[in-house]
Amino acid sequence: MLVTGAVGKVGRSAVFTAKDRGAVVIAGVLKRQVQEAASLGANQIVATDDEESMANLPELDAVADTVNGKTAEKLIAKVRRRVRLGPQSSPER
Repeated sequence: MLVTGAVGKVGRSAVFTAKDRGAVVIAGVLKRQVQEAASLGANQIVATDDEESMANLPELDAVADTVNGKTAEKLIAKVRRRVRLGPQSSPER
């Protein structure tokens, strides 16, 4: 999952909570915040204001957007599409 605004108060909480629950976390920050983000313990850091970094992101299972705006719009295209099926009918006994 990618957390935007990862060095902010809400973003940090999202990173810590997701990591605590076992998620693979990508910290989304501005280029000037990459060094600060290294202390968060995220699995990866991406500069959300760097076009090349954004283009190289893999498909994402989830995005926790704490910033909103243009970055969120770009990330929607990176979220993996899933088909969810309901429970299978159980055979009669």
